[in-house]
Amino acid sequence: MEAELDGFRAEAMNLARARLATIEENKALYDADLATFATDCLTIRPKKGADMLFRFNSVQRRVHAVLEEQKQRTGRVRALVLKARQPGVSTYVGGRFYHRVSRNPGLRAFILTHEQDATDNVFEMVQRFH
Repeated sequence: MEAELDGFRAEAMNLARARLATIEENKALYDADLATFATDCLTIRPKKGADMLFRFNSVQRRVHAVLEEQKQRTGRVRALVLKARQPGVSTYVGGRFYHRVSRNPGLRAFILTHEQDATDNVFEMVQRFH
């Protein structure tokens, strides 16, 4: 049993090292491209099933396209998003802020929600990203 556990640990460490090597190799791409960074580096917890890498859904892709177009046109992003329940906009915003803050030392972000439970959920999600 102990040998099997040691083998599992070694395999997990090898996978983690390989993933970190891939991240280092793609640093410039990740700095420039949120969608690739999210797909390769950020883990989310879906409503059902095991944790998985963050791949934008159709709503997230649309919000991303609009925000990136605004960033290209004006040099900054300012948006109010009126959202339906569960389209993944909070996950997208958390991922966008995490990407920006983690790639730019000294930068900080602040997300405010309407209730403490919602704030706790967003904080847990960003902890998972980290």
